[in-house]
Amino acid sequence: MAIQFAEAPADTVAALQSFRMFVENEGVVVPPSRLAMLRGSLLSNEGVGEVLKRELEALDMKCEAVRQGVSQQMRKATAAMQHSEGLVESMEAVAKKLENELEALKVKVRKAREAPVQMRLVAQRYRHEVDKLREALGEWEEEEEMEEGGSARNTGKRKRSSTSSAGPSHGKQSKLDWSALLDEAVAWKSSNLSRCRVLAELASQAGDACAKGLCLQKGWGGGQLDRKKAFEIFEKQAEQGRAAAQHCVGDCYSRGRGVAQDMALAVEWFRKSAEQEYGAAQCDLGYCYDVGEGVAQDRAMAVEWYRKSAEQGHAGAQYNLGFCYAEGEGVAQDKVLAAEWYRKAAEQGNVGGQCNLGYCYEHGEGVAQDKVLAVEWYRKATEQGHAAAQFNLGLCYEKGEGVAQDKVMAKELYGKAAEQGDTDAQASYDRLGKDF
Repeated sequence: MAIQFAEAPADTVAALQSFRMFVENEGVVVPPSRLAMLRGSLLSNEGVGEVLKRELEALDMKCEAVRQGVSQQMRKATAAMQHSEGLVESMEAVAKKLENELEALKVKVRKAREAPVQMRLVAQRYRHEVDKLREALGEWEEEEEMEEGGSARNTGKRKRSSTSSAGPSHGKQSKLDWSALLDEAVAWKSSNLSRCRVLAELASQAGDACAKGLCLQKGWGGGQLDRKKAFEIFEKQAEQGRAAAQHCVGDCYSRGRGVAQDMALAVEWFRKSAEQEYGAAQCDLGYCYDVGEGVAQDRAMAVEWYRKSAEQGHAGAQYNLGFCYAEGEGVAQDKVLAAEWYRKAAEQGNVGGQCNLGYCYEHGEGVAQDKVLAVEWYRKATEQGHAAAQFNLGLCYEKGEGVAQDKVMAKELYGKAAEQGDTDAQASYDRLGKDF
């Protein structure tokens, strides 16, 4: 409310009432400068007495008290705000510290998870070096390749098996004699070397010449390694018509053990043994026809020999025959028959058959699609250390197909396959390594 004091009111009481009305309307929001101006205007007018002065002084004191009260409240509010800001900064500092500690803990957990895989990788490198030295000395007992029928087949598909192992040969036997025991030992060379060794040593101690040759070839039975002498024994027995010895001679020629490598002679001896229905030799002869080693490549003939061996229960031949049906090599493609032969091999513990049967179930090739069964067969092959199966099972865990999703387990399986030189598994391991 604006009041002009250019002319003083005639009545002093009226002037005072006007000033009071102004103060009541404007209140404490009137700037001090304006109050001073108003006070000066009133006091400059004649007729304003002591009453007005006292009233003005009282009003001044009231305004000052109000201003002080407001100032005090402002100071308290400012102090409270500063205290709150201090608390916020303190809480932010604590949160930052906790965040740093959490990141450090994550790093420790990741390293703890990776440590076993890294240790296995290092251990694997050392084992490879030791294996090479032992093989050079002729003292290493485990074979990297098939010792009898069922040589490794490259499946041509990333998720197929790349190796196979042969089970026992079930050649015709009339009675259990030392000769038959040696034949069984030879049949077990790839799938169960410990059993093969026990049987061979028993037969050797009983005087079986071919068993003695096998012990010399391996350095078993307390004797020294002598592959040349072993070949001479095998050759002598083979010339007498013994099927197991004929297969051993063919194997020596195919690998250059105790004699110069000669695939043509290997095929010749494999054939002699195979014609006596020796399952391991039939499988190896089929493989020679399959890849064209020592003989012109003829996959139809390969299938014929694989079938003869597979029908005798030879696991390696069953796996190879399944592959031929799967790919249509030497025979019309038939996914159903492929799965059947893979199953026969897998049920005998053939690692390649187990992996490929898992693949059939995963993709519904020749069987109804069943990813749970795929995982089951992959796991069986993985437990035997099969790299392709380890990679496949890792994919199942990573995607949660046929099994509960578990990326930590997937990374562990990738690591195991990578230790064996699987480049795809190594790439998957590195990819997951960014997050786990």
